[in-house]
Amino acid sequence: MKISRLHIYLIILVIITVTIIKLNLPIYITYYGYLSKISNSGETRFRFTGSDLNNQYAWFWAMPANVPSDREAIDKWIKYLHDNQEATFKITGTKGEDDCDYYGPDHCIENIDAKKIEAINK
Repeated sequence: MKISRLHIYLIILVIITVTIIKLNLPIYITYYGYLSKISNSGETRFRFTGSDLNNQYAWFWAMPANVPSDREAIDKWIKYLHDNQEATFKITGTKGEDDCDYYGPDHCIENIDAKKIEAINK
């Protein structure tokens, strides 16, 4: 039986995925967004770039991973966002638990535990 390259790639992909899951390694995601709202607690709403402005669900939460326990990190986060509020933000982090309470279970809002944020296109 001859195994194609595609089958080999799929087998490797499965092995890597299982390894990541077994070792509980973080999977990083990157979203691009515009600042929408900041609370004093550091919780921040971002609108997805390129989203329809009439779509009330086209946004996500992002905040530093150590919120709410690190007040210094929260203050630094808020200052950075205020200083760059007209920019597009590139936010990289791990997927947090979706917020299904805001609109109800039919429209869960994504949540990122931000590890890195960059203001681009200022």
